[in-house]
This record gives sequence, structure tokens and C-alpha cells, in this order.
Amino acid sequence: MPKSSSTRRHRTMERAVSERTSASVLLNQPQTRFTGDVVPRLLKIPVELFEMIMDSLLGSDDESAATSSLVSLAATCSALQEIVEPMFYESVTLVRCKFQRIKLFLCSVAARPHRAAALRALHIEFEGGKALKPYFKRALPHLGNLRELTLVVDEQSVFELFLEVPFRLEMFGAGGDMYPRCFERLLASQTEIRHLALSFHIHRYYYNAFAAIPHIKPQPAYPEFLPRLRSLALDLTAFKVKGFEYAFPITELLLSRPSDEDFFEALELFGDTLAACTVDRRIPGIVAYRPEERCSVWPTVQLSWKPCKAPSLRFLEVFDNQTSFPVGCELEEGKTGGIYTDKLRGSFPALRTFVWTVQCPKDVVRQRGEVLGMVERYARALFEVWSLLARFAFCLLNEPDEPRTVLRMNVWTRKPGLELEGPNMETVDLEKWREEELAPAANV
Repeated sequence: MPKSSSTRRHRTMERAVSERTSASVLLNQPQTRFTGDVVPRLLKIPVELFEMIMDSLLGSDDESAATSSLVSLAATCSALQEIVEPMFYESVTLVRCKFQRIKLFLCSVAARPHRAAALRALHIEFEGGKALKPYFKRALPHLGNLRELTLVVDEQSVFELFLEVPFRLEMFGAGGDMYPRCFERLLASQTEIRHLALSFHIHRYYYNAFAAIPHIKPQPAYPEFLPRLRSLALDLTAFKVKGFEYAFPITELLLSRPSDEDFFEALELFGDTLAACTVDRRIPGIVAYRPEERCSVWPTVQLSWKPCKAPSLRFLEVFDNQTSFPVGCELEEGKTGGIYTDKLRGSFPALRTFVWTVQCPKDVVRQRGEVLGMVERYARALFEVWSLLARFAFCLLNEPDEPRTVLRMNVWTRKPGLELEGPNMETVDLEKWREEELAPAANV
């Protein structure tokens, strides 16, 4: 799931092949020969001035044109190529790419030291992976400055290549069809990891004698195990929270598609230090047609099934991908989303920011007025339950790929004197909100 700030870490995969990655492959073409003194004059310009020119190009609104210009500049001569190329290689994303493209990239990094030195973030997702092993072997020794790595491959032996590498990762995302037998040793060798994102398909292990079961915890062989880990993202479609057998001091947690059991296991394990939590739910469409299950649409409903507590939690975000929103599902008196309010009060006593985003079909979005009427009553109930709650934001989306970092949302806020104001339509920067609430935990 790669950006080095804590929030963007939760966005596990970027778009398929970025413009810059495509450009990095183009840079392997031979340089054009020029006559006269055109190139010498260019080379007389100070390097700092070159960097300013290139920064202005990369900051252009027309990214395609800027990339094309830089590629042309890099193809002018080898001296200019060494100046321009690091900008293309600083962050590379190769997701759902053909084998030849990834092979070409790894070979290009191994061949040019200045390319390898520039690489800070690398995100690769590839089905299989065995054929890539020789090219990884050639490239990895040169990547001493790599700090962020996302590696999703089905061939578990690829991970063995990362046991002895010159770089120290701060962000590591890993996934594939099987959990590698060497994975705990790999994590133990990377003592600087602050953010870890996992999406292994654990359910297949029980049918595969060559796979391993995760036991992620300090052990006698490596007691200094993930000493800096503070942020964790888990795709729980297959991976389970029980793979963690140690209460790491996590302050930021992302749970994607958790079951009720996953949710409570995560809070039981990490709840004491948790400051921000994002839950990506998938609610079946049946809740729109079975009245006894309609209350599950409210994001706080899980809290009524089992006692849980996160005393330091300040930021809670819930994203629901639903086939429908049960319009007409009223809140019962004395309950908030099907949950008795006395159970909510003790769960997250420090909660200050609550964000709820719902992705629905267009026909539901057209009923926005009725939906907002229900959410209005829900919001007021939440402010009554949590005395420190400062803001609650709600948004209906109807586009699957609509960005979730900056949104137009309905916002309710608590003003001085405990007066509730809203809803007001505001542009909300969720990353900024999350960072604000994580700041106190970072200072501890």
C-alpha cells in the first residue's frame, strides 16, 4: 500500500506506471549528437541553475509536457543526462507492468551508479517474480539510499534477496500469494522501519506445505525487532491480526476490510498507544433489505458487540463501500447507530476527530437530503457521547476512484460553550487533520 509522511503510507499502491517511470525507461536511448557550441554553452550554466529550471518544469501543470522536455534534455549529452536523470529515479512505481519493463528498469539502475544513488522510493507489483531474481541481484547492491519499498510478488524466494542489502528502510510494504518463510528475518534486519503495510494471502497457507504462518514478534535470535515501528496497515481480506504476537507501540493503524474479530483483536493488541485509526469496511448490500441488520450501516455499530478501548485515540476515519444506504433506518432512542451510548463513552474517551465517508450508487446520492437528515441526528448523538469530540465530517461519494485525501464534506464542529455548529460544507484535507491529531503522540 507507498510518500514518506505517515498518512500517505496508507495509500498502498499508486497508479499503474507513472509518467516519470515511463521516462526513466526512455532515458536508456543513445544521446543525440549536436554540432557547434550549443551543448558547451549549456554546460557552462551552474548546476544549481539547471536544478531550478528542472524544478520549475516538474512543477508545471502540464506534467506530460514537462516530462517530455526533461527527457529531451537528458538525451542531449551524457553530462546533462547525469544531472536530469536523478529527478526521474527518485521515486519509481511499477505496478501491473510487463516483465520486460521491470527488467529494463532494474538493468538501468545496475548500469548507472547515479541512477541507483537517486532512488529513494520503489514500488513494484508483479505476478510471479521468479524470472526477476537475477535482475534484482544485480540492482540491489547499488540501492544504498532506498528508504521506501513496496514489493508485491507471488514468488516468496524473491524476499530472500532482501536479507542482506545496503539500505535501511523507513517504509516497507509487502504482499503476495504466500507469506515467505524468511519474512521475520527480513523484518529483523531492517531496524529503521516506521511504517509497515502487509497484504499476504494467509488463507492459502493451509493448503500449501511450502508456505509459512506469520509469528511477528521479538525472538531470542533478534530481540531488537522493529524497534521504531509506529504505523501499521493491514489488508485483512486474507491476512489476520493474530499474525502479530506482540503489542508494538503503534500510533497509527489502517485496517482494510476487517472482520469484527479482526477489529477487536487489533484494538486489544494496539489500543493502549493508538492515536489514529482508519477502517476501510465492505458492507454487503443485504443490509438494505434486512431490517434487523440495517443498523450495521452506522460506523460505530461494531463497538456494541464486544468491549474495546483505545484511551489515546484522537482520530477515527471510517470508509464504507456500500451497495446502498438504508434510507429510513432511524436511530433508536438511547442508542447511537445501534449501540448503547454508555458503551461508547468508555471506548474512545480522547476522540477529537471523526470522519465518515460512504461510497454509494448515484441513486442513493440523489437522496442526499434524506440521508443528511439521518446523519444530522447521528452527529448530534455522537457529540453527546464524546465530550472531547471537536469535529465530525460526513461525505457521500459515487465514484469508485474519487480521491479520498481532500474532499468536500459536511462538517459539524463543537464551538466554545459546547454549542454545536453545522453542517457546513467545507473542503477537508484529511491528511492535515490526521497529522494534527497524531502530533501529540509524536511528542511523547
